[in-house]
Amino acid sequence: VFKILADAKFNPRREVVLEQPVPAGWQPGRRAGAKPNTAEIINYRANSVEIAADVHTAGLLVFADNNFPGWNVYIDEKKDIIYTGNYINRVVFLTAGQHRVKFIYQPESFRIGKIISLISFFIGLAAIGSEIAYRRKKMGNEALHLIRQAGQS
Repeated sequence: VFKILADAKFNPRREVVLEQPVPAGWQPGRRAGAKPNTAEIINYRANSVEIAADVHTAGLLVFADNNFPGWNVYIDEKKDIIYTGNYINRVVFLTAGQHRVKFIYQPESFRIGKIISLISFFIGLAAIGSEIAYRRKKMGNEALHLIRQAGQS
């Protein structure tokens, strides 16, 4: 990969080096006379990016941000595959047409942490509830004992 990227003939605006095989049936290149494909960033945040793409011939959308575990892509609200291009970039395959592409950072560690936090919260809630019930029962027994003592005197 590095050898290709370092080659003076390599043009990252027109070419991409993929680390995974391309999807079945995908053909590179543009038809003669076809309008160029366009993409516009609609929303860019630390954990999500939304892009509007107008694709006249099937092609690749190369997003020049780092691709690392935790990023997911949704093309027209459907989860799809992110490929790694040029060693570090996020790449998706788009068919002809208008598309909304959403990259969302959802690391597995965050999901696991959220589950552990919820479990811990409910265990804590149960412990507090148990303590309250125990104290009420204890106070009720003490009150009953005092009433019995008062009745015996």
